Amino acid sequence: MSQERLLGGANDHPGLQQEPAKKKYVPQPINQDQRNKAREVIKENHPLSGTQTEKVFPVLGPVARLFRKQQDESNVPLIDAENQKSDGGKRSPKKQVKLSQDMKDDPFNFLGFGMVAYRDLMLTLVILFTFLTIVMTPVMVIYSKHTAIQQPKSWTNLSLGNLGYTSSQCQRIPFDLKKVTMFCPFGLITDIHYLGINPDGITDRDSCIKTSQNQICFDHIKPEFQVSLQTIAQQKDNNDMSQDFKDTEIFKDPASVPAQCKNTNAQIYVQYSCEQPKELLERKYRELSYVSCLGAFAACVFSIVIYYFKRTSKLNQIDWDIQTITPGDYTLHYEITDEAYNNFLSTIYSQNGDEEKGVSRGMSLKNYLRKEIEAILTEKLQQVRATNPEECKNIKISTVKIADIAFSFNNAELISLLRERGQHIMYQRFDKMREAEAKISELKDRRFIDLTKPCDAFITFEEEDSSIIGQKFEAQYNFAGKRKPAQQKLLGEEFFLSECTEPTNIIWENRHWTQRDYIKRGTIVFTIITFLIIISFSLIFFSKSFSIRIFNKYPAVECDVIQKSYTVNKVDMLPQYAQREFDGFYNSGEGKEPTPLSGALQCHCEQIKKNGTISLLSYASPNGSKICRQYYIDYWLSFISSSAVQYMIIGINFVLRLVIIKLIIFIGKDTESEQTKLITNGVFVVQFFNTAFLLLLVNANMTEQAKWLGIFFNGRIGDFNTYWFSDIGKTLIGAMLFNIYWPIFEVGMWYGYRLFFRLWDKGFKTCNDNVTKKTTVQQYVELYSGPIFFIHYKYSSILNITFVTMMYGLGIPVLFPIAVFSFFVLYVVEKSMVYWSYRLPPMYDDKLNNNVLSLMTYAPLLFLSFGYWMLSSKQLYGNDVQYLESASGAPKTGHVWWDFFIPNGYQSGPGLPLIIFFWIFFFGTLFRNQIYKYLARWFPRFIKVGDIEIDENLDNYFKTIDDNDRKWSITEEENARSAYNLKVLQDETLQKFKDTQLGDSVMKGVHCYDILANPLYLDDFQYFSPSMEDREKYIIDDDDDEGNDTAQSDLVKLILNLAFLTEKQAREFTFSKNACKNQQIGGSIN
Repeated sequence: MSQERLLGGANDHPGLQQEPAKKKYVPQPINQDQRNKAREVIKENHPLSGTQTEKVFPVLGPVARLFRKQQDESNVPLIDAENQKSDGGKRSPKKQVKLSQDMKDDPFNFLGFGMVAYRDLMLTLVILFTFLTIVMTPVMVIYSKHTAIQQPKSWTNLSLGNLGYTSSQCQRIPFDLKKVTMFCPFGLITDIHYLGINPDGITDRDSCIKTSQNQICFDHIKPEFQVSLQTIAQQKDNNDMSQDFKDTEIFKDPASVPAQCKNTNAQIYVQYSCEQPKELLERKYRELSYVSCLGAFAACVFSIVIYYFKRTSKLNQIDWDIQTITPGDYTLHYEITDEAYNNFLSTIYSQNGDEEKGVSRGMSLKNYLRKEIEAILTEKLQQVRATNPEECKNIKISTVKIADIAFSFNNAELISLLRERGQHIMYQRFDKMREAEAKISELKDRRFIDLTKPCDAFITFEEEDSSIIGQKFEAQYNFAGKRKPAQQKLLGEEFFLSECTEPTNIIWENRHWTQRDYIKRGTIVFTIITFLIIISFSLIFFSKSFSIRIFNKYPAVECDVIQKSYTVNKVDMLPQYAQREFDGFYNSGEGKEPTPLSGALQCHCEQIKKNGTISLLSYASPNGSKICRQYYIDYWLSFISSSAVQYMIIGINFVLRLVIIKLIIFIGKDTESEQTKLITNGVFVVQFFNTAFLLLLVNANMTEQAKWLGIFFNGRIGDFNTYWFSDIGKTLIGAMLFNIYWPIFEVGMWYGYRLFFRLWDKGFKTCNDNVTKKTTVQQYVELYSGPIFFIHYKYSSILNITFVTMMYGLGIPVLFPIAVFSFFVLYVVEKSMVYWSYRLPPMYDDKLNNNVLSLMTYAPLLFLSFGYWMLSSKQLYGNDVQYLESASGAPKTGHVWWDFFIPNGYQSGPGLPLIIFFWIFFFGTLFRNQIYKYLARWFPRFIKVGDIEIDENLDNYFKTIDDNDRKWSITEEENARSAYNLKVLQDETLQKFKDTQLGDSVMKGVHCYDILANPLYLDDFQYFSPSMEDREKYIIDDDDDEGNDTAQSDLVKLILNLAFLTEKQAREFTFSKNACKNQQIGGSIN
């Protein structure tokens, strides 16, 4: 209907209609009837929106009852309050919500088992990680009692790094200062291993051992000088010292020492070990043994809970299946191969003369399949009854009857064009709509065979018992995964039936892809994702490396010790040496190696900063040099780049999530569950790599683990140590903390986005929802409906939080309470949004839930392996020291991966319980199917949950169809027959829809496998069903011909069912409503 006529803008007086000039179409805002209809659709998009708060969150029941009135008025005002304004007399094409008593007790059940399992998993993880937090609390207490990390109020004080590590240190001091300075970040100065001088002019200015370049000075040093220093250090039993010396004390013959060993650019180096006292090592060994046992216990608890939830989830799925009736309970899937269809055309359709009788190929195939499959399954029923009566004791039928058969086609391009056309209709771009219609007509001519050749049949039986018998024809596979031969043949090909998912779980445009297509597309997607991971890795890696490179420019020093060392005769020499260090590093001269910083510059600048009398940017030394300017810039660059990494991880993960979702959709899985499972796994893998492994690799030195790895990773950290926990660990904690407030931020962001456009629609002048500029019902629905629910990246986030927490949890146990809050916030936000904001999601099956639970069984392996690696560090609970070659190099740790596989790696150590349990879990996971098989044989009552067969004793299919769905099927078929002579349902099926009355049980969700019964496709296509009263009122076009309004929707029905027209009729069909009257097909309906 044109909006001018709908709004009374057209002149209906026949006497005044004298061929007026055609006016340009001007869209008008929707009227009251259309707004009411839109509100009905919005209500149907949010079937749980009226749920009371105490049912969503029972713990809030007392509070909710006190404020019942306020809650009812404020809870989703558009969906609840505005729906009361609806006339209520017109019914939407979608199914009205009818909840059983069980669903009224828990309305979430209405959304299907997949959503129930998602909710229950979040709650289970909240409880599980709360318990694990309690288990790990003693670990956090143990860690907090140590003092290796000197960062007040830092989460890293609760990490393993706070226990401290034995280390080797190398200090360099200007020779002319005539002092040797040593200090330990942790432990006591114990053994001086190297002492020498790096002369002026050599390239290895940061050497900490004797080399060919510094040997010229090393040979002149007295060996006893090093011994005397070591004796003094050990006698003081201290972690820092500064010792003056004279040339005669250090050199054998001062007069013969080359000048470059004593000038102002020469540096004396001393390399020494910082070792832990025996008492501390014994304490740490004892405490780490407790930590190890608690870790093994936590891994066991996690595995038991996940296993228990997996088993319980299966029982819940069975229970949910018993309590609900869906089309999947009655339906099986049959794949129609090209060979089978060609056999049908050549041996059945042509020989029976159906074409001459005016019977369409689609109807002929449906008739044949119904007859043959009923006969095959009835014979199978009789055979089973004869050979195994016990198996059929609950089977009440004597013959198998099929209620209906629905086909899918190779029509992905058609569905895409119908969506494009629907968008143009929604936004009243009618010229663009006609362009899309022309493309559809062209597509029909170009790909006629694909659009009329069925590739799948969804066979719905009248009784559930028939479906049970049909499952006897499911494909069987041998040990190698090869399919065994079929019991029966149909249309010359092997006959297999398989269980069918629910209608809203089907992606109709992807039903035609073959396994070869999946492999090809999957390979393309895998290649692109790998490339994206490399890019994201490079961005984060180089950003963090930049921060570390700036940080490493300045040596780790204690400025109190430096200040003491650079005080000579009570004169502060630090400013002078800071200037010299600045010149030697930044103004070394062309072709001359910069003198490495030794701490004077940074400590002098820190002193200026502490005094606060002048800015570091403007401070100038006596000779006018702004020596602290670069230090100030480096400090903030390092801080900003280091802090930005954790947000960069979140940002990159967000972008990759969007890209990966698009890429995996390209693969073309044919069910929402399978596609969502693939997206979940893909997004999880990328996010987990970016969050967990990438930070592990930043500044890592892998030379000890494998020489070829050292080519790519030759940073300064060869193992977990205090620096790693205080820097990388801090970044990791920051990234994980972001997961707590991200769900709230995301909800607020998208709510603000929608609110802005709603206010924009009202002109920012009123809050009256009757004021709108929207010109179609669907525009109004899109504006005032909530966001679409996407479960895949929520599951990915759950997996990422779980795996990162388990991977680093023993070393950073604070990740467990962070995970608790993350899961709790996600649970509250998601549950609230599902009830009161999200649109009705697809009805997911149990595959996605099972996939996530299966992945979670691997998390304890990470927990145990990484926990063992952290606790088995030789520098953590021992004084095994490997020495440095240069001040900027990474010391060897003696901690290598092959210790896992040699007897020496299993010597008594605090991490021993972890590695023992790791191998138990590893082999248990690897051979779990075989273990399960034997356990199921020995303890069938406790183990064999998945093999339980339940006879649901369901009513006849037609008796479960409610009045609204029944009206939809009848009206759809009668309109197609009367208006277009299109016959989709068989006469027997149509008659049973008319004659059968509703029984005691009601079908849940979409009742049949017609693509137009799926609300998502119905909205995308802008399809208004004939079952809607006065549907022409809601169909808006740009012409004044009131007789062709309904053709706008009927064309969709026709093009999707071309197979049910004769070939002549289908080839002559043109997708245009202007030609629709001429295309109404004559002849009798067969």
